[in-house]
Amino acid sequence: MTRRHLARRGLNRLLRPLHLRIVTDDLLHEGDRRLERLAASFHDVYRAEHFPDLPERPTRAARLARLDGTQLPEAMHLLHGLHASLASGPGDVVEIGVCQGYTSALLASELPDGRDLWLYDSFEGLSTPTEEDELLDDTLGLGSMAAYAGRMAVGEESVRAQLAAVGFPPERTHIVRGVLGVASPPRELPDVVAFAYLDVDLYEPTLVALEALHPRTRPGSVLVVDDYGFLSTGPERAVERFLAAHPDHDRWVAEPPTGHFCVLTRR
Repeated sequence: MTRRHLARRGLNRLLRPLHLRIVTDDLLHEGDRRLERLAASFHDVYRAEHFPDLPERPTRAARLARLDGTQLPEAMHLLHGLHASLASGPGDVVEIGVCQGYTSALLASELPDGRDLWLYDSFEGLSTPTEEDELLDDTLGLGSMAAYAGRMAVGEESVRAQLAAVGFPPERTHIVRGVLGVASPPRELPDVVAFAYLDVDLYEPTLVALEALHPRTRPGSVLVVDDYGFLSTGPERAVERFLAAHPDHDRWVAEPPTGHFCVLTRR
């Protein structure tokens, strides 16, 4: 046993009461490889059982292993909806509420030439909840829905780093900063939207995004709304109001353990 190994063991013994541990680069890399193998196994089984038409991608398992906040079953449904929408007609891909950019990178790595990626975020955390946003799951233990305003903020540089890591062309990337609200709908939108992933957690930005996207969708376009029936009542109430005004959509709602999201496909 080397002197370095003995020193690390001694330090780990001292750190144990604090629930801390020194980990070597080799162990970190092995952990990453293990996560990637698990993600690849899950992907292969899920694809065979549910989405056999999903095209293969050699780097997909690595992207799935890096996701944070998007569970693997939901990611598989995102990929299925993405490729189904791309196959059904023209249009670009939109994500509203991008956080660290891991899901952005997953979507980007699947896009063929000729499709742009549009990303919208305030990069200042969640917007202010309204009376439509009743707390369902206090995931951060804050005690009230109002306390979530401004939480979950991540800088734009993280998103750009994730896109650079998958080699997505900057000229096909559109990052639009701003808080979505009744008085501030998206300033820039693609001419045609094939697929959109909405992960804004609350009623007003979800409804504003759905209404802004709708005129630019076409038959076969897919909209996925995250946190449906989770964290707050807002996203589900926004979808209900949107569908009441635009009944030309089929709705599929995921149930746990698949996730908390719904898929809207325009007829």
